[in-house]
Amino acid sequence: PEELNLLALATNPQPQIRRDAVRLLLKSDDTREEGVIIGLRDDDERVFRLVLFATMRGATAETAFALIHRAEDARLSEELRARTIRALAATGRPEAMRWLVDHSSIAGRGFLGLSRGGRLRRKSATMLAAIAGLAAHWSQAPEAAAVLELAAKSKDEELRNAATMYLENL
Repeated sequence: PEELNLLALATNPQPQIRRDAVRLLLKSDDTREEGVIIGLRDDDERVFRLVLFATMRGATAETAFALIHRAEDARLSEELRARTIRALAATGRPEAMRWLVDHSSIAGRGFLGLSRGGRLRRKSATMLAAIAGLAAHWSQAPEAAAVLELAAKSKDEELRNAATMYLENL
């Protein structure tokens, strides 16, 4: 109904009302982006999960930065942060790629950051999600390729598996 203010309801103190309002915002092309941003910033995990994969392709920079903020939120479980990282990778945003590279590696001094002396960060579910996201969406970017090469050459099977898509594209 037109008289229903979904934006106001999406910030209601009651999580169930917020979830329903965000769900309705996501159904319209005119309000989808606002619904995504509101949901990504919501402290209720169920509202956050609702929007996590709501059409991340074509996302705005604001959406990418909201995902980055949540990916760094230590209050979320590592599993949910890993899902957030996968959604971030799917945005296709350059900000996302830079964050994924930074989250999965420590740069050396080479031209592309990792060409000399770069190394992978300590393995975690979020780091594996970042490498898999780079492999799935950014394998042709030189910065991502450097990280993926390190993962592909790793002695760790999980790291190699995360880079599998990259290896298949070589």
